[in-house]
Amino acid sequence: MDPLVTAQDFTNRQLDPPSPAAVAAASAAVRDAAGAPISAVTATVTLPGTRERWLPIPGPATAVTAVAIDGEAVTDHRVWPNALWRECGWGASHLPVTVALTFGLAVPDDIKQLVCELAIMASTADAIDPRLESETIDDYQVRYTAGTVSSIELPERTRELLRARFSGSAVVTGSR
Repeated sequence: MDPLVTAQDFTNRQLDPPSPAAVAAASAAVRDAAGAPISAVTATVTLPGTRERWLPIPGPATAVTAVAIDGEAVTDHRVWPNALWRECGWGASHLPVTVALTFGLAVPDDIKQLVCELAIMASTADAIDPRLESETIDDYQVRYTAGTVSSIELPERTRELLRARFSGSAVVTGSR
C-alpha cells in the first residue's frame, strides 16, 4: 500500500523529506492504530452471495467497475456508499460475488501532518536507541525499557482517536 504522504506533502510543510523507509513505517503505524487503510484503495473483493437485496461492501465506495456472481457479469445493481443493491438479491451463499471497486477517501490534512511528524521522528531516531528510557551524567546511569520498542510509538489516546475516527462502520437496512 502506498504511504499516506508524498515528498510534496513534506515540501508543502517546509520540511525535509526523510527516508522512504521512515515514511512507510509512519504510514503503517497510523494505519495500524486507525484499524483502516485511511486512503483510497482499489481492490477486487470476493464476498459470499446472499438472497438479500443489499450486499455490504468496503466503503465508502467511490467507484465500482465490475460485479460478477459466480463469474457471470452483473449490471442490474445500484451502488451505495457501503453496499450494492439488487432487486433479485445476490444469488445464494455458496455463490461468490466478486466486486472490483475503489473505496476510502483522500487522506485528511491532519493525518498527513501526523505522518510527516512521525516519519521525521523515526528518521532521527536512528541516532538514538529507542529502548533508551533515561540517562544521567553524574554517577553515570543508563536505563533501557524492557522488550522491543519501535522508534514510532503512538500514545494510546492517539490510537483511540484514530480508531474511533476511521474504523467505524455504517449499517445499511432495507425495507419493503
